Amino acid sequence: MSLRQRRYEEGRVNTPAHFQVASSEVNKKIGEAYNSALKLKGMFDQMEEIPNTLRKIYNRNMKAMDLLRKAKDEAYQSQMEFRRIR
Repeated sequence: MSLRQRRYEEGRVNTPAHFQVASSEVNKKIGEAYNSALKLKGMFDQMEEIPNTLRKIYNRNMKAMDLLRKAKDEAYQSQMEFRRIR
């Protein structure tokens, strides 16, 4: 853990660097959630045909993946804005 991250964790003064570290963590966590949804999609894709009983779950997962992709884009833009401010 870097000094910047330790200071952020300790709750010291919030500087633009602290905000950048926090937004980086948000971006990372959203990416991990997207990868989990992608893994679930891959499991569905391995089936020859998705049964009707699972089709609703598959569609919901696809919608969640789309929302996570959009959220990741927004989180990345915020991270870059904090980087420009610093």
